Amino acid sequence: MAKSNAAGSAVAFSSAKELLAFVPTTSSALAMDISNGEFYFWRDNAWGKAPSDVKVLREQILKNLVGLHALSVSVAELAPLSDMVTGITQQLAWMGPLLSGQIQMLQLANTTLAEAMCALSDEADARVNAVNVTLGSQLQRLEVAVTVLAQTMNDVVGESDYQDFKMKTLMSLHQLSMAMAPFEGFDPANVATKDASTVSQEMMKEQYAFGEPGRIIRINLTTPSVPPNKEAGLINSSVTMDIDGSVFACYSTIEVQGASSAGYAKKNLNIAFYADEARKESLELKIGEVMPHDEWTFKANWIDHTHCRNLMSYRLWVEMMDSRGTWPMRDVEHAYAGKTGAGAIPNGATGVPLGYPCIMYVNGDFYGVGSLMTGKKRPNYNIAKNKPLEIWMGFDNWTPITNIDLNNVSLKAPSAPTEETYAAIDAFGAFARSPLAEFSAAAETHLDKNNAMDFYILSDFLIVQDLIGGDNAKNFIMITRDGVKWFLMPYDLDTVFGLEWNGKSIAWGTEYKYMTGSFWSKIYSTFKSDINSRYAFLRRTGVLSVGNIYQHIHNITSKYTEDMFDAEFSKWPGLPSLTVTSVDQLLDWTKKRLAYLDSKYSYSA
Repeated sequence: MAKSNAAGSAVAFSSAKELLAFVPTTSSALAMDISNGEFYFWRDNAWGKAPSDVKVLREQILKNLVGLHALSVSVAELAPLSDMVTGITQQLAWMGPLLSGQIQMLQLANTTLAEAMCALSDEADARVNAVNVTLGSQLQRLEVAVTVLAQTMNDVVGESDYQDFKMKTLMSLHQLSMAMAPFEGFDPANVATKDASTVSQEMMKEQYAFGEPGRIIRINLTTPSVPPNKEAGLINSSVTMDIDGSVFACYSTIEVQGASSAGYAKKNLNIAFYADEARKESLELKIGEVMPHDEWTFKANWIDHTHCRNLMSYRLWVEMMDSRGTWPMRDVEHAYAGKTGAGAIPNGATGVPLGYPCIMYVNGDFYGVGSLMTGKKRPNYNIAKNKPLEIWMGFDNWTPITNIDLNNVSLKAPSAPTEETYAAIDAFGAFARSPLAEFSAAAETHLDKNNAMDFYILSDFLIVQDLIGGDNAKNFIMITRDGVKWFLMPYDLDTVFGLEWNGKSIAWGTEYKYMTGSFWSKIYSTFKSDINSRYAFLRRTGVLSVGNIYQHIHNITSKYTEDMFDAEFSKWPGLPSLTVTSVDQLLDWTKKRLAYLDSKYSYSA
């Protein structure tokens, strides 16, 4: 028998006889005969059975408690895994006021943990104690919930009052079911066999796959601190991700990502995944069509509070490639041409970062909304690690395309460049600065025509000021698979649609004459007729249209809620673009930019 004489409290008895013999010292109380689950109210100095409707509701509650008991046992079994428990506890914290029946379950969990402590090492004791502190906090929250529930049920007098109570209870049950969704399929047995675990099933060894998210991804990061700058290096952490109700959790490291963005208050963070606490055994995460990556990046989108530009521009580039109607269609698919067997099967490489809207919490506190993105990893471009003429070259600092300074670029491939590698880069530079006649004659030898035309059009439309300035390039990637034919690959597409690099102004007007460097002018002169036709196709099919840009914006912004943006702007009041850009600015700029380009490319609707 469990009893309490606090006002509005709940009591439980092993039989109806014991229950009816008990006299509360307060004016209102709720009691339960646990032998048959009957509820009784103490009112007017007497016990009375609950109405029949309450009995029906009781069955719903009891079914709920069965699931909750399983959850509490799972939490208890997770005790030795402090990182995992912390992430789950953070997800459960807000559920406290709803779970009245969990007091006994958590008391049982505490007892189980206490017994386990006797057989564990000192290190394990510390972990279990940490779990006990968390459970104790939840217990206090739930005790308040029981009092409120008991008082509410005792106040039921008429049908209208009861219907109101029933609606509130059903709402609570609905919220509970939503909160429990991430734990569907959770099996503590998986936890017992690995240092890091996930509700998602392992597709291959150390590789986990999720479908295309239908809603925003939630990231829960547990870390001693958010690194203040790139110099802070790697910080050990653990991460839990809720991807459409499925949970991925593991050990991780975080580090600041970006160049100028590293100095902003809200950080871009690389999040690397590991199966072991020593962070030696990497895990790979695949979401949607994106190939598995052992590191994803939280993009803070500091300069663009709409959170649209970067992600939308990459998606637009993929859409342009997919409209080519040829094979290979996407630039990275040239790696499959002429092959059979495993090497001919598309592996999910995209040749461009892709990702999804997300919201991130750090140590249980809201950090911000953003995008969970892949980076510019070599495998995503289908370039071999160390073949002399398979080259991945990134322009880290401004350097001329016509005379590439190797001090300003990084070579991710080959890992050990040879004389052949450097000769191939020099040969491209000689081609890039050659006179127009020579350039035009060799253009289709040194450039992939479809890639060059689409890159030219995309850059001219977006005005990619952080990539191209005359003949100089930065944040720009070039790849080749044979050392001769090169592909131009976009990267860092947040300073687009007129936005200045720091987000403080719309610096580039819709009639700005762009792509004026000699290299780009020679591309247009060489392929002018085909570029004009390609532009007309993209306009006619709607790829380049206000309507399509609107749809991309909608697909991104619809994942966030108004409350999320309120929290974002409250936490980060210094966001520079708050009064500079908007959905209206993006679409109005698009309309006017396309009107200007229609004239340049001789397009008439």
